[in-house]
This record gives sequence, structure tokens and C-alpha cells, in this order.
Amino acid sequence: MPSRHTLARDFYLILLYAIIVWALMAVFAWDSIWQALQQKTNIVAAVMGLGSFVAGATCLGGGAVAFPALTKMMGIDPFTAKSFSLAIQSAGMTSASLFILTAVKQLPWRFMALYLKGSLAGLLVALLWLDQQIAANDIRIIFTLFCLGFLIVFILANRHAVFVRSHINTHTYKSQSVIITFGLVGGLSSGLMGSGADLLAFCALAIYFRLSIRIATQVSILMMTANSLVGVAVQFWWLDNAPALTAQLWYAAVPVVIIGAPIGALVCKYISQRLLFVFVIILVTIEVMTTLWLIPVENSKIKYYAIVFIFALSGLFLSHWYPHKHLDHPQSS
Repeated sequence: MPSRHTLARDFYLILLYAIIVWALMAVFAWDSIWQALQQKTNIVAAVMGLGSFVAGATCLGGGAVAFPALTKMMGIDPFTAKSFSLAIQSAGMTSASLFILTAVKQLPWRFMALYLKGSLAGLLVALLWLDQQIAANDIRIIFTLFCLGFLIVFILANRHAVFVRSHINTHTYKSQSVIITFGLVGGLSSGLMGSGADLLAFCALAIYFRLSIRIATQVSILMMTANSLVGVAVQFWWLDNAPALTAQLWYAAVPVVIIGAPIGALVCKYISQRLLFVFVIILVTIEVMTTLWLIPVENSKIKYYAIVFIFALSGLFLSHWYPHKHLDHPQSS
């Protein structure tokens, strides 16, 4: 258990960082922030208070809260919700990533480089082409199925029978192919729904490579940060197709996520993993229940949803039951 001195030091560093950023926003963007907070959509600030904490503390990105909340609670279209998810995560998760990079000493850098090759390619495919090919309700339902599949994997990763290893071998052709494939799917998910690169990175590390859940969560935050930054650059500056509402929502939420995400990362570093485990289960359960309640499902598409879901679960189960053979000796969790 870390000392109170260490915990207090980390908290004050986060607070100092937040104060500096708030001061800069007050100087350069006060008018935009104030105008955004006067709109009816200012509820997004409260939503992203939770979303940014989730983004920093768990392997669920802030988009896992923002996307369903905006599309279901606020009636915002999925394209705008996706754009906002990428934009707000580029601020909040960058803050969390800065904390992780300064507080965590050992990170699987080679894994991250390989994963980004796949995820950034998938992100570009989704933003440049696939985004226009899928109906809005399909995206909502796919997001829910994606979260449900992740929950199953997350539960498996928390079973006591799973071994935890201290190092991973990323030098074989097989391991590199698996990492890039996970990254590709994660990038596609992020491009369509504003979240997903983090979940797939977590699954690859915790399920396939059997790395500790805490480290897997920290790496997943870094991967989603990189994908969010690139996604924002592509959509806002290259394609120039981000809805006007995105900026308004961003200005309303950014003061909150600046401190919410790094506090979440601080919690991830120190809190019991069992509590985080329960928290994630509650979030995903709410997501599934609200989708079943609010989103109409076309009977003609049920079989396609089932095929995609079964295919994804099969791959994740194979990753769980046939993990990569490592060079070091496993230690029981």
C-alpha cells in the first residue's frame, strides 16, 4: 500500500497541473466556455465529470460514457457524439496520460508502437470511408454489443485462475500479428464510436499476453489518447466535417475533464482492483439495459448482430484459452 505522502504528492501534482490549465483557458477561451455553459447542453459537463474519471481509472474510455449519454439522454446523433468523444478524450485522456508517463516507470513500449500501427490505420479507414456506410442505430447497437463482449472478457481477466506475467515477448511474428490485429479493430471502433482502441489494447495485454490488469489499464489509456489526438486532427483539420455542436459541447466539458481524468488515473494507481471491477460491471450493465429500452432493433438485422458478436467473442475466448507463450515464468495472481 503506498504511503500517504506519495498519494498526497501525486494529488497535488495533478491539482497544480489543473490550475495551470484552467488559468490558460480563462485567458484564451473564457468567452467560449462561458457561452457553452449557458446552453441547454451544459449537462454534458456533469456527464463528462463521470466520463473523464472512467477514462482515467478504467480501460473504458470517456467515450464509453459520452457516446451512450449523448445519443440516448440528450438525443444527439451518433456522428456528433463520436466527434465529441474523440475531441474531449484528446483533452482529458492526454491529462491522464501525462500523469501515467510521469508516475509509471515500466511500460511495454514495443507493444504500444506495434499497436499504434494497427489502430491508426483502422482509425483512418473508419473516418475516411466506413463512417458513411453504417446506419446510426447500427452504430448504437454495435457499441452496446462491443461493451457487452468486453465485459465478458473483463470478467475472465479477473478470475483468480489467470496467471499474471511481469514481461511480454513482442518479438515473434505471431505476437506482432496479434498486436497489430487488435490495434486495427480498436482503431475501427474508435473511428466509428469514439472509443474502442483502449478496450482492445486492454484485451490484448490482459487476456492474450496475461500482463497485470493495472498496467494493461494504464497502457490502454495511452493508446486511446494517441488515437483521439489523431482522430481530432483528421476530422477537424483534414476532413473539416466536425459538426458545429461538437465545439460547444467540448467547451462546456473541458474544464471538468482536465482534472477528472488524471484523478481517475490516480485512483487506478492506488485503489483496489476489485472496486474498479465492480464499477466497470455497473457501467456496462447500464449501457446494455438502456440500449434494450431506448433503441429499436430491426428484426431483419438481429442475425447480423448475432454473427458479429459471436465472431468477436470467439476471437476473445481464443485469446483467453490459448494465450501467448512467454519467456518468463508466470506468477499466480
